[in-house]
Amino acid sequence: MKQQVPFEQFIHENPDYLVISHSQIENWDRCQRYWQYVSLEKLATEVTWPMKFSSVMLHPALGYWYLNKGSLHTFDFSKCWKKYMEIVQAIPCPKGKQAIYSLQHARDIVREYTDMFSKDFEMYRFVASEEKRYKVLPEMKVVYLSIPDLVLERIGDDKVVVNDFKHSTWDMNSDLDAFDRQLLGQAFVTDAQFLMKTHIHSSMVTSRGEDSYAKLEIKRPFVPVDSDQMREWFDEVCQTASEILRAKENAVFVKQAPKGCFAFQKMCEFKDLCSLGSARKFMIETMPKRERD
Repeated sequence: MKQQVPFEQFIHENPDYLVISHSQIENWDRCQRYWQYVSLEKLATEVTWPMKFSSVMLHPALGYWYLNKGSLHTFDFSKCWKKYMEIVQAIPCPKGKQAIYSLQHARDIVREYTDMFSKDFEMYRFVASEEKRYKVLPEMKVVYLSIPDLVLERIGDDKVVVNDFKHSTWDMNSDLDAFDRQLLGQAFVTDAQFLMKTHIHSSMVTSRGEDSYAKLEIKRPFVPVDSDQMREWFDEVCQTASEILRAKENAVFVKQAPKGCFAFQKMCEFKDLCSLGSARKFMIETMPKRERD
């Protein structure tokens, strides 16, 4: 795999480049003003227990396991749990799902995964875990950024494989086809030829006369990157990047209501900002910002 200049160094040397990602494109499609608030103004967004469970509790352990060729002997789960609790301490846990978003269940998930795929080390070499990867889009000062959960190389032919871990309490979309744009973006920045799509499904089970417990199922389809889908994805990304550049140049971000105001069956957390007119800029300056990207 070709070595890159570290992302931070590239951006430091090219501060006029726009950085976009899959999540930014999703925000742009939802509402241009929402994109402005989150990506341009860096306003802090809502956090939930499910949102941080994978990234804080599962990804570090699984990345560590691959890096250390199958060993978790010195991995500190309690450190991850402490960090998780600091993030969600002021947020109610989803009702009836305390056993799912728990330290014990995180351990169970990692144990189940490592038992199921212990032979990965006979087939793959570890390359990176949650490392920033990027590519510059042609003829534009735009960088597409992605942070794949796991990058591997296949032993024998050195073909690159990206593995994305999705944890959910819903059993639908277990093939992760709904995340095809995100996965193609990971393949784009790594030049991967194959995708591992790891779906971790947790559900609460209550047996008569017994306490509830968290049930676990893990599926990991392995598919080649489709060249037609990749070309289609690339054209879409370039078009979206052009739209964002034009909006930034004109300082006009279209409010997409009511779709954007009530996305995902809940009111946008920044809805009131849109009614402030010229006072919006002052209010944005006083609002909490993200500590880091």
